[in-house]
Amino acid sequence: MVGFPALARRRRADDTDREETSMTNKIRPGEDLLIVDDLMPLLMDDDGASIQGAGTLHYTLGGAVLTELALLGRVETDDSGIVNGPKVFPVGNGPLPDPLLQSAFNTVSEKTQRVQPLLLALGGGLWRVVRDRLVDRGLLRREDRRTLGVFRSTRWPAADEQHEAQLRARVSVGCSRTARHPTPAPPRIEGAR
Repeated sequence: MVGFPALARRRRADDTDREETSMTNKIRPGEDLLIVDDLMPLLMDDDGASIQGAGTLHYTLGGAVLTELALLGRVETDDSGIVNGPKVFPVGNGPLPDPLLQSAFNTVSEKTQRVQPLLLALGGGLWRVVRDRLVDRGLLRREDRRTLGVFRSTRWPAADEQHEAQLRARVSVGCSRTARHPTPAPPRIEGAR
């Protein structure tokens, strides 16, 4: 079995430094957001009317949750499978610190699956759960509207624009570090095209 050693080195210490910035921000100091909670506002259009990459959102959000489980050391993979990726196995016992992660771990534990179908199982419909979590935490707000007094629509704009700006800044810093220290290309094999 192979763990996720590169992911295990990732630290989210800056999340523990989060302070309450306003009365509408319901995040308490030290409360940790999951990767999927941070990812969702970045995928939302600024007006909150649509989500970028909605057609593959189940893979994106499922991957964020699976990554979080890997960071906690609660999943491992084997070396098999090119098609649909390696098999994912649950590791460890005991409850996880977040109900969303516990639900994902339970899904992983139900049956051994390869990564691609597992991402579908984890990420299908997850956007609604994450959206509601962000509303409850004061990071998104619900706006119901009527067009021409007949057609209903709902938007989910950022309630805490400072939080989203901080997320974007962290992503920008991470991208600039990667640009300065790119991963070297694998060695070229003689005679290969």
